[in-house]
Amino acid sequence: MEILRESGIKGLGKISWGTHMCMFYLSRDDFSDILINYIKAGLENNELCIWVYSGIDKNVIIKILKKSINDIEQYIMKRQLLLIPYIDWYIKDGNFHREKVTNRWLKYIEFAKTKGFAGVKAIGDIGWIDKNLWFSFSDYETHLNNIIGNLPFTIICLYNLLKCTSFQIADVIRNHKYTLIKNEAEWSVLKNSELELKEIKLKESNKMLGEALEYNKLRTEFFSNISHELKTPLTIILSALQLLNEKNSTHLNEKINENTEKKYIDIIKQNSYRLLRLVNNIIDLTKIDSDFFDIQLKNLNVVEVVENTVLSVAEYIKSNGIKITFDTDVEEKIMAIDIDQFERIILNLISNAIKFAKPEGNIWVSLYDKQDHLIISVKDDGKGIPKDKLPIIFERFYQIDKSLSRECEGSGVGLAIVKSLVEKHGGKITVNSTLGVGSEFTMKFPIRTIPEKIPTSSSTLLNENQDCMEKVNIEFSDIYSI
Repeated sequence: MEILRESGIKGLGKISWGTHMCMFYLSRDDFSDILINYIKAGLENNELCIWVYSGIDKNVIIKILKKSINDIEQYIMKRQLLLIPYIDWYIKDGNFHREKVTNRWLKYIEFAKTKGFAGVKAIGDIGWIDKNLWFSFSDYETHLNNIIGNLPFTIICLYNLLKCTSFQIADVIRNHKYTLIKNEAEWSVLKNSELELKEIKLKESNKMLGEALEYNKLRTEFFSNISHELKTPLTIILSALQLLNEKNSTHLNEKINENTEKKYIDIIKQNSYRLLRLVNNIIDLTKIDSDFFDIQLKNLNVVEVVENTVLSVAEYIKSNGIKITFDTDVEEKIMAIDIDQFERIILNLISNAIKFAKPEGNIWVSLYDKQDHLIISVKDDGKGIPKDKLPIIFERFYQIDKSLSRECEGSGVGLAIVKSLVEKHGGKITVNSTLGVGSEFTMKFPIRTIPEKIPTSSSTLLNENQDCMEKVNIEFSDIYSI
């Protein structure tokens, strides 16, 4: 977000950090009021103010500033106001060095940070420049524009109008975002649209670069996590198989009875489901990103679909000490859905609620008919989600808990797929959560149907579908406590 600072300059108002301005003057009396207000605004807003002066005595500057700024000596003593002669700043051995001057600004920006100042507000008087140094200084001004865009720094460069040729005036205006020039008794502010456009493009490029870097970081974390997600169930499966293979050996035959054997087979089955779920999610996520994921819509009673899905997991959840409740204000609502993917949405959200549920907690699945749209919510009274995580909860590869010691497994793609599937149905999903109180995922679907010769019964489709408990086993495969 762009941070605006008070410039103190009439007609300009607030400016962003990284603003590079110039002012043309005929005499010192021309600019005293503007520069006083510029410095005053900086001091009052906790900015380090630097005035690199030329052709004027330091004591004269202090006297000018005293007109409007009380206790000016105190600002100088605590080094919030620095008055530096141009010879100590711009010139070294009679020459101007771009990098050395640039590095001085960067050094004082860092100094401002260490001293707790918000940034640097500077004045650079260029009255000393001659034609032999002009091109190297103009190159420095362009270079300065390229590096200060994201830094807490603003500067006004002062140019003596009588010493500048027409070419030089045009060159100065080209290198500065704003130009301050006096028209009779009034100061005017001219905006450099070309430079502003370059700054906008630079900011957009920086934003895109930042987003790309963040995406790559998330993707790297995702693949690192995926390797863990693949390795863990494979290791468990191989260990269980090894024990079963050694069942007939003398020292293990007595220890592995029929119940123990069933336990190891169940472990292998659960972790196979977990691998299947992970592979399905990765494949579907790739299809969704490539826009190759299609849903097969049929007109169904969505109330019956959601209720049957909840009932299919009720006993499964009850065995873990959690209560699930389904509530609806309508008995029938026909809309076009893909029953497989719709069940997947509900199961995924219920699975997510279980992972973060408290012992003897509650899960509520509610359905509300709003005539032109349908609301479905999955609510729990579990641990909740941190407020700062809510805006990114549906991002691909994101996990609330990334630690190796996290209580629940997951690859960080489940909610991203849920969001995509909801959107494939023309809906939207949102989340509200309070730490220690619980979370509620709310989906809003438009009521839409498709032309069909013979209406399809929800019950028929449910029977034709893959066994519901098989789906539950797949979607709940990373919940080891159940």
